[in-house]
Amino acid sequence: KGDFDAALLEHRKALAIREVALGRDHPDTATSYNNIGVALNNKGDFDDALVELHKALAIREVALGRDHPHMATSYNNIGLALSRKGDFDAALVEFRKVLAFFKVALDKNHPHTLTMYRNVAETLCRKGDFHAALVGFRKVLAIQEVALGWDHPDMATAYNRIGYCLGRAKGDFDSALMLHHKALAIQEVALGRDHPDTATTYSYIGLALLVKGDFDAALVEFRKCLAIHELALGCDHQDTTQSYCNISSALCGKQDVDAALVEFRNCLAIDEVDLGKNQNNPSTIALSKYFRRVSRARFLAHSIGYSFGLWPNF
Repeated sequence: KGDFDAALLEHRKALAIREVALGRDHPDTATSYNNIGVALNNKGDFDDALVELHKALAIREVALGRDHPHMATSYNNIGLALSRKGDFDAALVEFRKVLAFFKVALDKNHPHTLTMYRNVAETLCRKGDFHAALVGFRKVLAIQEVALGWDHPDMATAYNRIGYCLGRAKGDFDSALMLHHKALAIQEVALGRDHPDTATTYSYIGLALLVKGDFDAALVEFRKCLAIHELALGCDHQDTTQSYCNISSALCGKQDVDAALVEFRNCLAIDEVDLGKNQNNPSTIALSKYFRRVSRARFLAHSIGYSFGLWPNF
């Protein structure tokens, strides 16, 4: 349920027991280091997470050998922490190690292999290499269609990712909208209209409309997204913050600066709480700087607002 501090406490208790009973170089001790690292990563303490994950990797390399499946787990978890930290090139190195391992050990359509293709594509996307990410997401889509069927919720995610990359790489927001609506049709049946993943698709649709200059239609989608986020996630969740920001961006596009600033201040209020909880999260820090700049520079809101719409997190 997201209680990372409680999880850390339990993992550290397990580590203390294993260090005494099994020794510091035992594979089960490495598992405890790994679990601590994952919990720290989930909490947003990326540097501390990497320290623990590298401890697990070092033990496993000696005790199990480089070809053991647990090595792939360590590489993947290190890659996830690096990606969330914003070190995308280093993350890609780790994910590609895992992918090379799975290509030998598993079928190309195995779920683990698919996960690594997805991790590589999403990291490329977060890095801003949208053309390469587009190739990766299309590969993911092709594998999923065979393995899962066209109406699986993961297909909706793939359609959204491809649409996002088409828009960012090629400016093809009409094709992006078609793909986002495909995703929405799947999610409304498979997950329901009130699911957070469905809200994410409303956000994607709204952002594509925003870039096309259809601000009224974008507002409709953003407000659908906000209603779901407030109900399912709460008013102080980061995704709710993004919904407020996107509504304000559309209002800026309509030249309704006063209404836009109300939404920006909602974002800032939530963001300041989040920043106090986690000062190491680069996306939170960047968001805070942006909102402060906008709230101080009211007269700039109409000129910069809608270009800063926040795309859903990967």
